[in-house]
Amino acid sequence: SIAYPYNYATMFLIGFCAVSFSYIFLIMNIEPEIPRQNSVETISLLTRIKDVLGKDRNFLIYLINRGFIFLAGMALAFITVYGINKYNLPIAQSATFTAIMLVSEIIGFGIWGNLGDRSGYKRVIETSSFILILGISSLLLVNTLWTLYLVFALMSFAHSGEYIADQNFAMEFGTEENRPTY
Repeated sequence: SIAYPYNYATMFLIGFCAVSFSYIFLIMNIEPEIPRQNSVETISLLTRIKDVLGKDRNFLIYLINRGFIFLAGMALAFITVYGINKYNLPIAQSATFTAIMLVSEIIGFGIWGNLGDRSGYKRVIETSSFILILGISSLLLVNTLWTLYLVFALMSFAHSGEYIADQNFAMEFGTEENRPTY
């Protein structure tokens, strides 16, 4: 057991070391050479975005979906606050919620990535959105701290699917030439 404030300093040092170590591997990566062309048209980015949203209804619907999902994601922070208030927990208990979220998301990233590669990222978005709906709905039935932890884990797991699919599915819209606008 490390006494306050050295416990925080130790955690910050571990975080610093982890991100620094990660950065070493990042700079060792070599970005593949992809032939890129500047857009033939000389219109501004905002005009291109307006054009894409006007012509690609499918992408517009996708963006509206993403907006609502991001709003739903705010529930995770409020669940933590709710749990701390409802069960009269010390504020330090928020670390338990954070740990649950991180473990659920780490597991989720592996599962959702595998499912996305095999079945497509639209399926990941559909499934994770459904699980997110179930998680938010089940909050009405929560009556113990452990069930709240379980629902929070489920929602964090679903949210990791949203994250991973959001980045990959968006790449499937538009042509290679228009991809930067998408």
